[in-house]
Amino acid sequence: MTRWTEGTQALRGKQKPVERTEARADGTGRRFVRPRVAAIVLVALAVIVVAVLAILTASKLALDGASARRDIETRLETLIGRPVSIGGTSTFSLLPRTVLTLNHVRIGSGKDVMTVDRLRAELDLTEALRGRTQLEELTLTRPETSSILTFLGTVPQVPPEGEEATLSQLTNFLLNHLLDLRTLVIRDGVFGLGDGSRATGISNVNVVASWPRRNEAARVSASYVWNGQPAKLDVSIAAPASLLVGEPTNLSYDLSAPPLAVTFRGQGSFAAISTLQGTFSLDAPSFVRAARWIGDPAAPLPDIGALTLKGQLSAFGSRLSLQNASVGIGGNEGKGALEMTLAEKGLPLVSGTLAFEHFTLNSLQRAIIPLPTSPVDFERPITLDFVRRVDLDLRLSASSADLGSIPLNDFAAAIKMKDGVAILDIGDASLLGGRGQASVMINATQHAPTASGEISLEDIDLSALSSTVGFSTLGVSGTGRISASFSSPANNWGAILRHAKARAKLSASDGSINGVDSSIFLSPGEHPFAASANQSIPYSSLSAELSAEGPDIELQSLTMKTGQRNVQAAGVLASSGSVDVAGLILPTAEAEAPAPEPMRFALSGDWVDPRIESEPLEEALAPADR
Repeated sequence: MTRWTEGTQALRGKQKPVERTEARADGTGRRFVRPRVAAIVLVALAVIVVAVLAILTASKLALDGASARRDIETRLETLIGRPVSIGGTSTFSLLPRTVLTLNHVRIGSGKDVMTVDRLRAELDLTEALRGRTQLEELTLTRPETSSILTFLGTVPQVPPEGEEATLSQLTNFLLNHLLDLRTLVIRDGVFGLGDGSRATGISNVNVVASWPRRNEAARVSASYVWNGQPAKLDVSIAAPASLLVGEPTNLSYDLSAPPLAVTFRGQGSFAAISTLQGTFSLDAPSFVRAARWIGDPAAPLPDIGALTLKGQLSAFGSRLSLQNASVGIGGNEGKGALEMTLAEKGLPLVSGTLAFEHFTLNSLQRAIIPLPTSPVDFERPITLDFVRRVDLDLRLSASSADLGSIPLNDFAAAIKMKDGVAILDIGDASLLGGRGQASVMINATQHAPTASGEISLEDIDLSALSSTVGFSTLGVSGTGRISASFSSPANNWGAILRHAKARAKLSASDGSINGVDSSIFLSPGEHPFAASANQSIPYSSLSAELSAEGPDIELQSLTMKTGQRNVQAAGVLASSGSVDVAGLILPTAEAEAPAPEPMRFALSGDWVDPRIESEPLEEALAPADR
């Protein structure tokens, strides 16, 4: 080794080693660095690309479009319980999203068929790479069936054969079968009812139902057209998994449509017996429009006006109750409690107790039996079919109420409907200075409905009654008692006026017959009978019995004690307007001498201008009291 070599090696031993780069001169005299790390990264990327390509190739062998298609068909057939066939093309892609698209899908056979223009199934990529099919999102574009009720009836039976599935059973069934489906989307669905009803079915159905994870909330957002009206529905379930084991979870429900808005916030459990507990509200600008929108668009129902409900809703199985309820019926605002029982067979039963500050019975009368306003209205059918559609048992009270033009106070009543028979029972009310009770029954069990009732008034002011019914000049004053009963067909007002039957009794004391001049009865001869506002016949006692059949009224008896005379009369007021009443005017047993001369009289002619003829009796009669 030379000294030069030794010196060179010694010099090199003092230099710092180069770990990752080396320098060299290029033709321009500049220096550059070639990173070894970059080379390693490039090699690694190449290996990864090759590995991904290998995995994709293997995945195509494990899960191609055909196998995914078969899996989706099997999944749908298992869920719906009907055969599934695909009449159109199908496409399958693994990246960037794993998606299977099927065209012209047919579910079911025969008449119970649903067709889907396009079915798009988005699959879990990780599971797809393993050769398995796991649905993440299922989109149905334009699903259509002529009878959604029949089609849903083909879902596998949850309860034993022959029994109806409960809400909890159906909910648990669907949740269990859709555990791995995170999102269900329906676009532009059309579902007919096919049940023979006049409801138009559901169209323009758009639904997004999502359940991202088992421990997360599930939400359903839907818009659709039902019976010609657009509606939106939003439902949220905080813990759907809890429903599967019967544990309560938070729920929210919002339905909004022009005829009806419903909201619920609370908790629910769909165990063996479904339960709900929370705040509830319902707002229907028109009860009849809301009811027809929900059910039969042509249902004959009384238009009772707007209906609002608010309160604490509790549900246990088929029984629902609304406590601390605020209720609005046709502008009448009340508070109380309501209950509804949904019978497995038969009609639903609605019961409860409501208290109102003021209640207008006129609105119910106009809704149920509206008065005729034109000649055509007399033959228009009165709609009473609603009596056969629900059972009802309501107790009502009000500080004040209106019945026609008669004001009522301290009003208490019950409304009952059972098996096609409706009863309005006014148990007590203060009116016209006295008390009153009434009961009206409508029987709609036959093709031609009937109505009947009874009325009892005690210690009422007859002068106030005369003014109320429009007798301003000719009327009766005093304190009286009236009892009446009636029966009638109830199919239209024409039938009521032609065939109604009624009986009434009146007893009164210390009053007067207003608008009548007593001298025309006591003066022999014929005189015109005209009401006179300044004349009256005072009486100490008065009793009368009347009956009516159709428009003809019969005065069966009238007895009045006025001063030293007793007046007795009977007669007929015919529908033609003719009057035929005859009577006697006799001295009372207490009459002082000289006793009044006995007279007889007859009131006849047309009621517009009747005439009265009086004459002394041809022979003396004993006092009428004898």
